[in-house]
Amino acid sequence: MGWLLVCQSEVAIRALDMEPRGDDRAFSQGKVAASRFFAETVLPRLAAEREIAEATTTELMGLAKAF
Repeated sequence: MGWLLVCQSEVAIRALDMEPRGDDRAFSQGKVAASRFFAETVLPRLAAEREIAEATTTELMGLAKAF
């Protein structure tokens, strides 16, 4: 997902260099902003979330249903 956002952001930056107007400008700015948000807020957490997922066991799934 991050790779796609970066690719889209590159295209949007090139489009912004051509000074689009109106909706085209807003769309391109949104693509760049979404890519920046992902890079600044999601990517830094991925290593920790991977460690948590790898450490998670299926022990809870083995409990008998109580209903």
